[in-house]
Amino acid sequence: MCNRFQPEGRRAAGLRSGAFPGAWLGLGLLGWSVQAQQPANLSAVHRAGQTFLVWDEVLPGSTSDFYRIYRHTAEITPATRADAEMLAAVPQGSSFYPAESDRLDTNVHYVIEDLGPQLGTNQGLFVYTPRNTGDFFYAATWVSNGWENTGDFSAANSLTASVYEAAADPAPVLVRLTPSGRTRTYTQFMDYHAWNATLGGYAYNYSVALPANYTNTTAWPTHLKLVSRGSRYGDDDTSSWYNRGIQIHLDDPDNTWHYGFNESWDYRQGDGPTNGVIVNFTEQRHLRALYDVMRDPLYNVDTNRLYAWYSSMGGSGAMTLGFHYPELFAAVFCWQPVTRYRTTEHWRKQDFEPLWGAASNNLPIVNRGRFAGPITNFNGLGVFDWMDHFAILTNQPGRHVPMFFFHAGKNDDNIEYDTQGAPAPALFQEARAGFVAMIDPSSHSGIAWVDWPTAATTNWDIRNLNFRLDSSFPAFSWASGNDAAPPPASPLTNFYNKTLEWSCAWNDFAGDIVDTPTQYVIVVRSGAGTQHAAVTIRRPQAFRPAPGTGIIWSNIPLGAVEALAFGDLRVDAHGLVTLPHTVITPTGNRLVFRTDPLTDSLNDGVPDYWLDAHDLDPLDPADGASADSDEDGFTNEQEYRARTNPRDAGSRLEIEELAPDRIAWQSSPGQSYRLEHTTNYVDWLPYATSVVAVGSVTEFVAPSEWPEPAGAFRLRLD
Repeated sequence: MCNRFQPEGRRAAGLRSGAFPGAWLGLGLLGWSVQAQQPANLSAVHRAGQTFLVWDEVLPGSTSDFYRIYRHTAEITPATRADAEMLAAVPQGSSFYPAESDRLDTNVHYVIEDLGPQLGTNQGLFVYTPRNTGDFFYAATWVSNGWENTGDFSAANSLTASVYEAAADPAPVLVRLTPSGRTRTYTQFMDYHAWNATLGGYAYNYSVALPANYTNTTAWPTHLKLVSRGSRYGDDDTSSWYNRGIQIHLDDPDNTWHYGFNESWDYRQGDGPTNGVIVNFTEQRHLRALYDVMRDPLYNVDTNRLYAWYSSMGGSGAMTLGFHYPELFAAVFCWQPVTRYRTTEHWRKQDFEPLWGAASNNLPIVNRGRFAGPITNFNGLGVFDWMDHFAILTNQPGRHVPMFFFHAGKNDDNIEYDTQGAPAPALFQEARAGFVAMIDPSSHSGIAWVDWPTAATTNWDIRNLNFRLDSSFPAFSWASGNDAAPPPASPLTNFYNKTLEWSCAWNDFAGDIVDTPTQYVIVVRSGAGTQHAAVTIRRPQAFRPAPGTGIIWSNIPLGAVEALAFGDLRVDAHGLVTLPHTVITPTGNRLVFRTDPLTDSLNDGVPDYWLDAHDLDPLDPADGASADSDEDGFTNEQEYRARTNPRDAGSRLEIEELAPDRIAWQSSPGQSYRLEHTTNYVDWLPYATSVVAVGSVTEFVAPSEWPEPAGAFRLRLD
């Protein structure tokens, strides 16, 4: 999958070479005096849930010999070896760290104690994660040319004193600290027996960078920076993003695209897997790094402000973490990401199929780990289905994923724009997910942070790291101020939701969000004139009415008493509350939602609350659906559907002006209308659909000329 720095005269394998094959056939040509050798100076130290075994190798430099590691409740001797558990076959050179050697372009060996020295060139290493607690003995034997020395045990290769082991969450090893103390680098040794070590082994590094003014008396936002393909994590003092939070810089040396790989396939054979399951291995270790930082008293992490970010493969991984673990991340910043892994021709062939097998096989996934509980119900789904983020969200829109900041370049031929970036704005909106996006003419080189459209509103200034997991937000879809989706060729740069914002704790222009079990209130405003958008309540903390529950809503301009518009809706089958065609003005609009049974006492299709709001009696049939309370020719039911006033004869749905260049009619803000045309008064054809009113009068400006031959128009609710 990737090239490794090869140390001269040694096998560049170490712990990252993975499982080693069993004993080979034949006794070989070595003499008994050589065969009788065993590893020396075996030691075992248990710390923080893992046991570190180190020994001196028999024949340093050999590439064919290996060692078997045994564990037992009694001292291991020739008589007890058969009863001991054989834990692993470890190759020569197992103290060598290929991934770090590749990153630094020099020979690097593992460090197994905090800020300790590197292991020696001729030492072997195995790290065991015990599943049970107790006293245990260890031994190591040498296997050469298929022959294992099982008759020679001494204090040199078999412990004479037991090691007490406690099953616990393993802690990483602190291997480096910058002079300023701001950046620490850790090695995490994963559970060997719950890992496929044939793809790069089971040890990985990451770094944690602190802002210059860090103090652990304050909870800090924390962001996971995920590397792009071919790049590696950084560990210097400048790696903290804008010095505004704690940065965990994660590595992916085997280019797994930050998800995972096959559980049992031997990747050393070079072909992609044809069977087995795909496990979220990379996600597990990324989230373990996050967990380890969260539980370390040195770091004070604000768990309501966790983020994932970066570009290319890193942006893809950030987006994946956001879709897979919405219970963790407040927001995700993803630049040039893969969004639908099956549809990228280049990377599917180069990386995904060698990792996961052919897309046609679509091997099943298994999600594991501390934070995977909410997504284990997806286990068994095909990996290419699971890695189609928008398909998952469209099929299960009730999953409250984080806010996404998205970018794609129209000239990106690396992560193909046509199949990845171009469809994304429409897919975000169809899924009613919260997002802001910029699509520009850049190539895969990406954009500079200063180019991101953050100045318009505080909500969108991603560098402030203000989004919170414990706060809801509105998802805007199909805003009239957005460019078309998919993005048009002109203008060259397209924006989505950039000019919309809401008032909240970190952007308080009209108070915080009210989020109770029976009421939800939020103030929204536009930075680019009056516009309309569908507004979906996302990640509500308390306002979670059951599907089918009635909701009364109102849209009240800031500073006003009377509602600009009001009406009712029902919570959809996915538990979402969406107000379509919401009018949003530059001065701000207070959107109020409250649960209501929508009682219809007369059972005539007109709810009681609406009759009450217009001083009509919900118990009197004379004020019911078939009545025409203002004698304007429209029944109360028709006025209810049109959102007009049943007590005002001047408030009705009808065309008021038909001019050579326009049509105008009375309208209700937020109502969508359809204009139809006929030449024979029998066949009515759509002329304009989804004309959304933003005021009490709506004007439709005609094209260069009206249809020929002349006919008639009519107006309907869309």
